[in-house]
Amino acid sequence: AAAMAALVFAVHPIHVESVAWIAGRSDVIAGMFLMLGAGLLTYEESWAGWLAVSAYAFGLLSKETALAGLVLLPMVDIVRGRRLRWEIAAALLFVTFAYLALRQAGLGAAITGFATSATPAETMGNLMGAVGFYVSKLLLPIGLSAYVPTVPGGIIPLLGLIAGLGGLALGWLAWQRQ
Repeated sequence: AAAMAALVFAVHPIHVESVAWIAGRSDVIAGMFLMLGAGLLTYEESWAGWLAVSAYAFGLLSKETALAGLVLLPMVDIVRGRRLRWEIAAALLFVTFAYLALRQAGLGAAITGFATSATPAETMGNLMGAVGFYVSKLLLPIGLSAYVPTVPGGIIPLLGLIAGLGGLALGWLAWQRQ
């Protein structure tokens, strides 16, 4: 099953965006560092954990989307049926705060990019629309483009909500199986 998922991930046309669009290279680099960190966390030696934290830091310096590693990397231990290594989780949190401090110093704000005129409901709708858009392109990869001028509306945000709830349900089921 894992090999099949890797094959689909490797050959699916939705991934052309990060490769063909020069601005997408940072996505690939951040993803590589997060995968390296996850792979290192499969080892129980302490050096591997600290290298995983370093990989997370390099991922953050590549692109802010690597912030997902703050949640995903500790889950490696949980998924593998091991107890959470709190020292690694604390180090990941420390690296995250250090990164946000660097952003504050360099950009004048730790968190940027939010539309200031959007209400929380509009922001959540846009988030669900974006997730739904990518889920729809994953299932039916036609009309792909590196440029998406607006967040799609209609039924697409509902698809994003369903995908998000499905992901939470699968995570909860995996947690219960332990």
